[in-house]
Formats: sequence, structure tokens, C-alpha cells
Amino acid sequence: MESERIGIVVDIEKKASKVSIKLEGKLKIGDKVKIVSSGTEALATIRDLSIVGIGINEGFPGDVVETTFDSGNVGINSEVYKVKV
Repeated sequence: MESERIGIVVDIEKKASKVSIKLEGKLKIGDKVKIVSSGTEALATIRDLSIVGIGINEGFPGDVVETTFDSGNVGINSEVYKVKV
């Protein structure tokens, strides 16, 4: 499974199961991602994206986007990869 690094986790809201990602590449709804933290990987499909609470369909390099993600093993500075299917 090929992947491309697209950003890092900069904030986590565990109660809301949300993570904020500083993007280095494009990310859109429907993309499959993996977040790598301390030797563990978490996979998910992006179902929602927002910037400052405003829903968007796609984020671009430099954006800080928020998405729903089970943040159980995810930490600040975890690397985010887009999985190419």
C-alpha cells in the first residue's frame, strides 16, 4: 500500500474525536489516511473537513484542517499520510 505524507497532527480533541492537521499536501473528503504515532498506525476515510468550524470539501498545503478521527493512539506531531489505493 503506497502512501504520501501530507501533514502532521497539531491538536487533538479527544472528547469530540477530532484531530487538527497542518497540511503539507492536499486532503479531501473521501481520501483514505493513516496516522502514524509511536510505532502504531490508525487508518480512516475522511468523512468531514472543516477550517475554524466552517465545512470544506478539500484542504490545501498550509491549511490547518479539523476532521473526525478516533484519536485513541494519535498524538501531537503524529505524521499523516494519504493512502493511495
